Amino acid sequence: MSNGREWLKMRVAGFTREAGTGQPILLLGAEKEQGMFTLWLGEHEAGTIARLCTGDSTDVPRLAELLPLALSGFDIRHLRTEITDLDGNSYITRILLKQGNEYVAVSCRPEDGIALALAGKAGIFLDRSLFEAHKRTMIDDEGFTPKD
Repeated sequence: MSNGREWLKMRVAGFTREAGTGQPILLLGAEKEQGMFTLWLGEHEAGTIARLCTGDSTDVPRLAELLPLALSGFDIRHLRTEITDLDGNSYITRILLKQGNEYVAVSCRPEDGIALALAGKAGIFLDRSLFEAHKRTMIDDEGFTPKD
């Protein structure tokens, strides 16, 4: 489902915190690309993604862990998560699902799509134009600077 777009396969590269507020920031990196794509998250979402990256578990699974199990029960595969556009201050994200020969795209928040991709072992993809327009580089332990 390229729709004429060029996609970058992303990986969770880590987390940092915003200087001053301490808000978690998710760092997404792309192979052979300089810079990081950043998403500001809430504590709960950051904790879920961090647990999925490390494989840590709790006695009570979170929704991101339950949904892939429910989908598989209906023979629905989560093919990939795509971060497609920016609308104001919000990134537009969708998960692509397949059941038999049918495909469907479902809109979601980026942090939910990323968590579902990690839990379901699906790929995370970002439109290259978004990456180029919004990538950041580390300047020090305190923050980022936009690309010149």
